Amino acid sequence: MLNQLFERVDLCILSEVLLYGALPEEQEASLSCEKRLKAAESELQQQMDGLGLEPRANEEVQDVFNGYQIKVNPIYFELGMRAGVKLYRALVEGDAGAIKPGPAA
Repeated sequence: MLNQLFERVDLCILSEVLLYGALPEEQEASLSCEKRLKAAESELQQQMDGLGLEPRANEEVQDVFNGYQIKVNPIYFELGMRAGVKLYRALVEGDAGAIKPGPAA
């Protein structure tokens, strides 16, 4: 039975619900992870260009932001893995009460 459940799980929707307590918008849910990453990167670049910084300052700001991302991404990954393991254990043990909803965005 669990195998059928796991086959039907949409990880994009599951991650949005776990993170924000709500379903993703239809447009974003239909995009692949790669397309969503590229869209976010493009939006960031547009915002950086919109600041009107000199090219060198723009690069420095991007370097600071990238350094921050390098430090926090593993933390978010670990938190996601912990949540996934907790969810899996609760599903295997049939303990729905162990899964507490997160705060709504």
